[in-house]
Amino acid sequence: MNPTQTPRRRVRASARARMNIAESKQAPAKPAAEEPPRPKRAAGEKRDRLNRQVATELKALRATLTQCLDAIDLRVGGSIAEMLQILEGEESLESRPRPLSVKAAQASLEELAALELSKKPKPRDLRRIEKLVRGLRERMPS
Repeated sequence: MNPTQTPRRRVRASARARMNIAESKQAPAKPAAEEPPRPKRAAGEKRDRLNRQVATELKALRATLTQCLDAIDLRVGGSIAEMLQILEGEESLESRPRPLSVKAAQASLEELAALELSKKPKPRDLRRIEKLVRGLRERMPS
């Protein structure tokens, strides 16, 4: 040892530190049932595939909604057009108007005036209109 060097003291590690060192030298234990990690690319591909399927289903739902609305429009709009033909007559068919009785006309006007619709169209408005048209249709002369 050189006289300019300080003597080294040997420091003894604590019992806990010795256990940590011993554990770190051992091979880590692997659980038997653990699955290998999946690559992230496969998860992204699966997500993309599922998102495309959801988009396809939404497009189909939109088409179905359009068909339903068209069917309702034809049914309700057709009933309204038919009632107008009955009340006003059709020149091309040379049919005569068949007026409502005073009592039926007053009741129909009251129902039409009482119809309350939202500022923005909502499904309940459609149901109200359908119900009103059904009631008016029953009053029409046949």
